[in-house]
Amino acid sequence: MSELRQQSQGIAVQQLQQILNRLIAAQPPLRVDGIFGPKTHARVVTFQTQARLTADGIVGPQTNRALVAGLFAATIRG
Repeated sequence: MSELRQQSQGIAVQQLQQILNRLIAAQPPLRVDGIFGPKTHARVVTFQTQARLTADGIVGPQTNRALVAGLFAATIRG
């Protein structure tokens, strides 16, 4: 996955939004629209903070690895 940040669009952002909805129990869930806007940015920052990463709202290699690991763990837990 390439780096994602505000104003990114497309399938990769949709996948990110789905993963964030699965990993962060926030209401309401993110709208899976493929647009990396302020709400997706805020949810990424929340995830990064919880994962003890630099909370810059940018999904680069470290955040991506943490998202995949979190999704894997959530899948195993059921």
